[in-house]
Amino acid sequence: MVRILGVAPYEGMKNLMDTLAEQRDDIRLDSFVGDFRAGLQVVRERDLSEYDVIVSRGGTADLIRESVSVPVFAVQLSYYDILNAIKLAESYAGRYAIVGFPSTARAAGMLCDILHYDIPIYVTHDENEVAAAVKRLREENVSLVLGDHMISRHARDLGLQSILMTSGSDSISAAFDQAVEFFRYYQTMQTSRDFYHEALRLNRRRLVVLDRGGNVLFADGPASSRNACCAIAKKMLPSVLKSGRHKAVRRSQGRSYLVIGDTTRQRGGGVALFELTELRLNADQKMAGVRMKDSAAVSDRFVRLFYGGNYRSDVQRQLTACRSAQSVILTGELGTGKDSLAEYIYATGRFSDSVLCTVDCEHLSEEAFRALADDSDSPLYHRGHVFFFRGAEKLDASRRRRLIQLYRDGALLAGNQLIFSVQESFRQLTEQEASCIRELYTNIPSVMLRVPPLRRRIHEIPSLVTLYLNELGVSGQHRVAGIEPEGMGHLQSFAWPGNLRQLCRVLEVLFQITDAPYIRADDVLDTLAGEEQLPAPGGEAVSLDLDRPLSAIIGDIIRLKLGQEGMTQTKAAQQLGICRTTLWKYLKSGV
Repeated sequence: MVRILGVAPYEGMKNLMDTLAEQRDDIRLDSFVGDFRAGLQVVRERDLSEYDVIVSRGGTADLIRESVSVPVFAVQLSYYDILNAIKLAESYAGRYAIVGFPSTARAAGMLCDILHYDIPIYVTHDENEVAAAVKRLREENVSLVLGDHMISRHARDLGLQSILMTSGSDSISAAFDQAVEFFRYYQTMQTSRDFYHEALRLNRRRLVVLDRGGNVLFADGPASSRNACCAIAKKMLPSVLKSGRHKAVRRSQGRSYLVIGDTTRQRGGGVALFELTELRLNADQKMAGVRMKDSAAVSDRFVRLFYGGNYRSDVQRQLTACRSAQSVILTGELGTGKDSLAEYIYATGRFSDSVLCTVDCEHLSEEAFRALADDSDSPLYHRGHVFFFRGAEKLDASRRRRLIQLYRDGALLAGNQLIFSVQESFRQLTEQEASCIRELYTNIPSVMLRVPPLRRRIHEIPSLVTLYLNELGVSGQHRVAGIEPEGMGHLQSFAWPGNLRQLCRVLEVLFQITDAPYIRADDVLDTLAGEEQLPAPGGEAVSLDLDRPLSAIIGDIIRLKLGQEGMTQTKAAQQLGICRTTLWKYLKSGV
């Protein structure tokens, strides 16, 4: 059996690789996501003795091939893959163009000639040319770029939207076949390497071995902490190579380690060995309603999709101001993405190398609040962190006054950044919400960003739908080229009390039930009819009248639970002990 390390430039290709691998008995696949240099980093962090070949795509495969001795096979992009991206882009409101390496550009040119499409095509040969091409497109007022993952990344960096050309199952299967065929000539050497590393594995525990270039030659220990140990070793490598021996305490992914690094003369230039011992520190203890994460655990997907791009430059300008502000207040209705925006401000701001401490004000226990406000070991008294007070309107008056007093005493903002979010009720602020905003803004000088509801962005819905359907298509489940024009009209006529999160939920349902290239208008209308049965956010709870048919009682229970869970179908279904599809069917049936 051939052991394959799969490095996919995006999550959907990884999922498809996993599915195809499960259907074969001649390979064992370990798959990861990493594009271009991030893909090379994934390979460097693995123990390559555990794999016979590597399978990747495009420029990522070329870069990996130049850096490792393990055979690398590339997944090719088919004509159908390119055509699907073109069809998806047809619903986009702005100008778009194709950027690709020669093979992709030639295939796209042939398709455009045959189908009489007038789409600009730009040929690139390396990453520098990709960056130059995308910059030129922005100057030419092109706002959407079709290309591979590297091209999409450069487009996002310059504020453009992108549609990813995804690889189909035939292309991935062909790469697997090539890998299996080649392995017949490679097996003897790989078996010898396995023996060497297995002997080393039995001798040491929690060991990381790097060459002088930082490549991972060996890594041991539990899989859950192996990547963290490799990252720590790489950061310490310069010190170890300089001094010959180095000892330090390092922290990664919420864990602290005592690290001893040493060198030995091997492989013609020497290698560095790191032995890591995990430390148990009081700072790792968790408090109810408080959680911590680092920037590696933060995704910019939501903000990139719904608040990125040139046509939303006002929001982008405000986010730029928020990143450098000492204190930020985010206000907006349910589902506008305040949590994602707060994480984006942290991950792109001056404290991105530190920790984001999220305080869930609604679920913050009294014990946890006292520990935060009064304990000398509280994160609030540390420096260089970002504190996100989620749902600040849920804090009672005494807790808000305590936080304001901490600010006045100089503790709360001592080398930190504060972010507050306040959830507004549908269409109109309550007195409690208005009072919270007024009290915070009056006492803690802040940059305020009011996140607009979706009903004020109706003209953007076609573009938002196109971009989100592209994201769903990348999942590898199936592909949808767009929505019938009448269906798009239904979406633009809807009130969207749940805003962007509700739009995502509706599109996910439509994507799941659609078996045609285009989502039908009738399906859109039926799905929105089910959404209209849900209570508006912040509405009154549903009272249960048991003197009615069982189906009517079930409907009231579902709507009551949805209201309690902030209109999130996944959470409501979990609480009710049913799957989300079953819950949606109940709503659609009008119970």
